[in-house]
Formats: sequence, C-alpha cells, structure tokens
Amino acid sequence: MPEYVVRIDGVLSPSPTREYTAFIFDSSSFSVTVEKEKVTASPHPNVQLDTTAAKEQLLNEITPLLKVLGAEEGRAMAFEVTHIVLPSRTLKTLSVMGRVHFKIAQQPTDEIPQKVRWAMVDPIYRDLLDLYTEARTASNPRPAGFKLWERLETKFGNREQARTTLDISNSEIKRLFGDQSHYQGDRHAKYNVGDSPQPLSPTEREEFLTRLKKIVDTYEQSVCFKLE
Repeated sequence: MPEYVVRIDGVLSPSPTREYTAFIFDSSSFSVTVEKEKVTASPHPNVQLDTTAAKEQLLNEITPLLKVLGAEEGRAMAFEVTHIVLPSRTLKTLSVMGRVHFKIAQQPTDEIPQKVRWAMVDPIYRDLLDLYTEARTASNPRPAGFKLWERLETKFGNREQARTTLDISNSEIKRLFGDQSHYQGDRHAKYNVGDSPQPLSPTEREEFLTRLKKIVDTYEQSVCFKLE
C-alpha cells in the first residue's frame, strides 16, 4: 500500500540576509510555513502525493515565494528539500551544515506573504520580480531593466498605455530605456572595433536600480492591490 507524504521540510538557499517575520501561505497543494531560512510544507487534507510527486509539486508551487525573496534579497533564491516525512518513516534527502547568518532590518509582517499571493496569480509580476533580481545582480542593470519595461508594454498593450497606467513621464522613459548602446554591457554595442565603451558608474547604476524599483512598486500599487 502506498505511503503518502505527511510533510516536507527544507531550507532557502542561500540563507536570507534579512530577518523576515514568520508567515504561512497556501499554495494549490500545500500549507507552507516560512520561518527564517526554514520552510515546512504539509499537503492539504484532500491531497495525497507520493514522495516524487510531492517534491516536484512543491518545487513548482513554491516558485512565487522564491521570486519575491529573490527581488528582496537582490539574488536568485532556491529551495532545498532536507526531509520528507511519511506516516511510518522520515527520508533525509540533504545534509545541511551549520550556516552563518548575517541579518538586517526585519520586514513588515504582511508585506512578504502579500507579495507571494500576488506572484501566485500574476505571471507578469513574477517576470518583473525575476528581471528586477537580474538587474540587481548585474554590473550593468540596463539590459534587464529594458526587458522589464518590454514586459510591461506587453502587459498594457503598448508603451503609451504602460506609461500612462504607471504614471511615468516620456522623459523618464527615454532617460531609462531610450539609448541601449551607450555603456559597457548594453544591449546594442555600437562602437568601433578596438574601442571600449565606458562602464556604468556606481552612482549611475544605483540611480537606475532606484528608478527600476519605483516602477515595480508602482505596478504593485496600480495592479497587484486590485488582485486582493
């Protein structure tokens, strides 16, 4: 007789640098508890999954959480299963060595689970989080930022509608996304052989990321809050 999974335990990898308040959210198949870097998932009472199916299903359904935390942390996040609990035994799948944790300011209690709920139902928002994370990890965030804006144009039908909905001026759009061949690492390298385009300065990079974050925040305010 098959044994169905009672609980799956795991950890976020790499360990988050922020001290997030513990929270619980429901995916399609699991009730998921997140406390620091530890994640515990229990199938809903009407869900029966064997070890392989449960692990695959959870890895798929936990993706919105990883995208939200990736955008918060500024780096890609993963989930590693450590234990699968069955009615009669526990399967250890990963040995997690002791970790050193460097934590900074605690996040507001409701902010992260709210964003996870949005990411579960809005694929464009998931893309924005992915691309914002990509931009934060890049020495030149402009290419990822341009792709982020393209996703918004797709969402709203055209550039003008995206600009109007998100209340962004034409001059701001042109400044952020108009010239994609100016800096080292830009999408279009329009310079002569042997020439080297100038790199984006740390100040310019930070200013670009700040404006990009404002666009994502405005999308949350304009679109995501209406999903509640």
